[in-house]
Amino acid sequence: MHPTKVPAGSIDLIIADEGDAWQEVGKSLTARGEKCVVIRHVANSKEALKINNGACELDATSFEAVKSVLDSVRKSHGKVARIINLQPLNKADTAITGNKPPASMITLLNFAKAAYADLNDPAHKGIATFTSASKLGGTFGTNAAGLNIDTTLSSERVWGAGNSGFMKCLAKEWPTVRVKAVDFEESMSGAQIAAIVMSEMDAQEEFEANEGSQSNTAVAANKRVEIGYVNSGATRVGLDVKLADIESTSESRSQQIAIDSSSVVVITGGARGITAEIAIDLAHRFQPQLVLLGRTAEPAEEPDYTAGLTSMRDIKAAIMEHLKQSGQQVSIAVVESHYQKLLRDREIRDNLEAMRAAGSKVEYLPVDVRDDAALEEAIELINAEFGKIDGIIHGAGVIEDAFVKEKQQASFERVFTTKINSARTLSKLAAGPDLKFFFLFSSVVGRTGNAGQCDYVSANETLNKLAVSLNRKSNARVASLMWGPWNAGMAQPELESLFAKYGWAMIAPEAGRKAFVDDLLYGRKDEAELVIVAQLPVSKGIPTDKTVRLQDAYTRQLDDASYEFESVLSPEVDLYLQDHTFDSVPVMPMAMALERMAEAAQSICPDAKMTGVNRLEIPAGIVFDSASKTLTVSARKVETAGQTATIETVVLTGNKRQHFKTSFELGILPANGNGVAHRLSGLINIPSFVPTTSTIAGIGQDIKSISPLPTRQIVYKDFMFHGPRFQGITNITALGEEGIVGELKASRPQECLSRSTGNNEWTIDPILLDSAMQLAGVWARQFLDITVLPTGFKKLHLGDRDLLLQDSYFARVFITPGTTARELTCDVAVYTKAGALAFVIEGLGGIGSKSLNRLSNQA
Repeated sequence: MHPTKVPAGSIDLIIADEGDAWQEVGKSLTARGEKCVVIRHVANSKEALKINNGACELDATSFEAVKSVLDSVRKSHGKVARIINLQPLNKADTAITGNKPPASMITLLNFAKAAYADLNDPAHKGIATFTSASKLGGTFGTNAAGLNIDTTLSSERVWGAGNSGFMKCLAKEWPTVRVKAVDFEESMSGAQIAAIVMSEMDAQEEFEANEGSQSNTAVAANKRVEIGYVNSGATRVGLDVKLADIESTSESRSQQIAIDSSSVVVITGGARGITAEIAIDLAHRFQPQLVLLGRTAEPAEEPDYTAGLTSMRDIKAAIMEHLKQSGQQVSIAVVESHYQKLLRDREIRDNLEAMRAAGSKVEYLPVDVRDDAALEEAIELINAEFGKIDGIIHGAGVIEDAFVKEKQQASFERVFTTKINSARTLSKLAAGPDLKFFFLFSSVVGRTGNAGQCDYVSANETLNKLAVSLNRKSNARVASLMWGPWNAGMAQPELESLFAKYGWAMIAPEAGRKAFVDDLLYGRKDEAELVIVAQLPVSKGIPTDKTVRLQDAYTRQLDDASYEFESVLSPEVDLYLQDHTFDSVPVMPMAMALERMAEAAQSICPDAKMTGVNRLEIPAGIVFDSASKTLTVSARKVETAGQTATIETVVLTGNKRQHFKTSFELGILPANGNGVAHRLSGLINIPSFVPTTSTIAGIGQDIKSISPLPTRQIVYKDFMFHGPRFQGITNITALGEEGIVGELKASRPQECLSRSTGNNEWTIDPILLDSAMQLAGVWARQFLDITVLPTGFKKLHLGDRDLLLQDSYFARVFITPGTTARELTCDVAVYTKAGALAFVIEGLGGIGSKSLNRLSNQA
C-alpha cells in the first residue's frame, strides 16, 4: 500500500470530531508534505467563519456557509482533493434535534455538494477520496454474527446510521472518487481511529464476493465502501447478506406470533401502495382491527360529474367541462392535477372498502407523521379507543430523487424526516406490554445504495439500524424489511433495471403479501434486518440494434413470452421533445410513444411484418417536468394464430404507471413453392369509404371547400402548437365540413435525435403519423374553434413496408357525422404521392377545448 499525495495546488479537507482524531489525521497528512484545512461544525453559529484552535468554525448545516468557506479555501489554498469526515464520531451531531435530520447528515450533504466539482476534477482522478468515520459499534449497528463480540449500538447514535447509506450512494454517483465509510467501536481512541482512517484512505484493494450462493454482486460491491473495525481495531470486517428461500424457511419453523380478529394493528403510509396491499391481505386472513394513518383525509364520495366514468378520456373531458362551468382555469396541468387526485381518492376508497368487506374493523386517521405532537395524539386516540396496540407496520415514506450535487436541503429533510421522525415517535411504543410485532418497511437500496437517492437511502439505512437497536430491548419482534421493488409501491423503473443486473426481479404483489405474512408468523426474534427480493429468470436478451430509439435500451426477459425495454429520454437526446411542448414543458407525443412500442414488438418478432395496431389507449400523458424520464416498454407475446402473432405493449414510468397501451399484429411471410415470400398487407377490413388508390384531387372531390385555404404558415402560426420538427403538413388542398385533405412530408430518424441512428429507419414514421393526425386538428380549429389532443384510435391498418418509406404523401380526414367539440372522432387515410394507400387510422379520437387555443402561438 503506497500513499498517494495530492498534487500541488490541491488540499486535504478535514471535518473535525470533538476529540483528537482530527489532530492525529492532520499531523499524518502534514508529515507527508500535504496541506490541510480543518472545518469544525458549531451549531447555530452566527458567524460565517471563525478561526479557533487551528480550525475554521461555522454552522455546517448551512449550505451557504459551507459554500462560502470552500470558495475562500480555493482562493487561498487550492481545490479540495480529499475529504476526511470525522464529524459522525460526535455523539451530539448524530442525534435528532427537533424535526431536523442529524447535523452530521446535513453536513455531509453540504460538503458533498459544495466540493463536487473539486473531487470530480480530472486532475484528481485516482487521487480523490471521501472517507467518513463513525462509531456505530464497528459493524454499522448490525448484528455481528460469528464475531463473538458485543457490538451493541447506543440508542443515541442510531439516528446517525444513515451516514453509511449516504456514502454508498456517493460511491455510485462518483465512480472516479474512492468513497469509504469506516465504522469503529465506541471505545476506540482518536489515535487508533486516525491511523486506520489514513490506512483506508490510501487502500486500493477490494473485498471479493463470497464464493457460491452466499453473496451477491450488489452486496459485495458495498464491501468496498462499508468497512468496520472490531476487537479494538484488530479485525477488519465487511457486511454480508445470508441468502435463504422464504418459503422453505417458513415451512421448517413453528409459528412465533398469533394474530386474530381481536388484534389491533396500526399502519402508517395511508391506504395506497404496498401498505394497503398488505393491510387487505391481513384483513382477508385474520380480520384484525386496522388503524391506518395517512397524510390526507379519507376522501369523500366522488362528485357526480365523474362518478361511473372509467376511461381517461371521459374523465378528463368531464373535469374540463366542470372547470369551465365553474369559471375555473382550464389547463393541461390543472386537469391532470384533478385527474390524479381523483385516481388517488378512488384507490383509497376502494382499498378501505376491500379491508372492511374482508371483515376488519377499519379506522382511517389523517395525520402528518412528521409532526411528533400530531402522531403522539393519534396514538393516544388509538389506545383510548382500543385499549392496546398489538402490532405496528411503519410504511410511511416519500421519494424526491436527485443527484447529490443537485439535492436541495429542504427536499432531503422532507424525505428523511417522513420516514425517520415518525419512526422515532413510534419507537416509544416498542416497550409496550401488548406489542407483539413492529415492522419497519425499508428498501433494499438501504443495503445497496443507489445513485440519486441519498436521502431515501440514508433514511432507510437509519431505519434498518433502529430495528436492530429496538429489537434488542423490546419483548416484541422488531424488524426492518428491506423490500426489493414491487410491481406497485414506490419503486422506480431505474431501480428495476439496477436490480435486474444483480439477478433480482420485481416482486409480484401476491408474492410480496405472502412473504410478509410468512415472516410475521414464522420469523425469528433474532432476525431484525431482512432483505426481501425476487429472483430474476434467466434472460435471453432481445437484440434492438435494428431499431431507432431502443438501440440503447436495457432489455430483460421476464418469462417465456414477456420482455421489457427500458431507456432514459431527455430533450437533449430526443430533440423532438423540444418541438412538442405545452406552456414550454415537453410532453411525450402519442406517435413517438407508438414508435417505441412498435420497435419493441418488432424486436420480439424480427422476421415478421407488422400489419396492424389495435386500440391505442392513453391512460395518462407523460410530462417532462424534469431533465429526463425513464420509460419502460413492456411487451408480451400473447397469441399466435396461424401466420399472425399478437404482441401487447404498454409504456410505463415510475410505480409501473401506464401511459400508452396497444397491441400489434405481425404476420410471418410464408414462402410459395418457388421459395419467394408472399406479400402481407394490413389494408384489409378497412372502412368501406376509404379507396385503396386515389389522387389528391379525387380523394377530396366531395368536400365543399372553404376559400381561401389556410397556408402552411397560418396552420403552424395560428392553428397548431407544434415546433419545426413536427411541422409535416406542407399544403392544405381541401377543407370543408366533410373533411380535410393535405400534403405531408416524411421524416428521418436523424432529424429527431442528437445521437447517431445509423441506417435504421422508423418502424412507423411518428412525424408522418402525427402530421396526418394534425390535419384533424386543423379541421377542428376551423369548424369548432377548439384545439384537440388525441386520445387514441381503434385500429391502425398498415400497408407494405416500402409504402411507409416514401418521401411525400397526401392524406384525407373523414370526419365522423355528428362529431362534437366534446368528442371528436374521424378516420384518416394516408397515400403515397403515387396514390397507393399506405396506412389508415380508423376511429381516431380526441378531446378539445377552446381554452387550449392559447398554445397555438408557442411554436
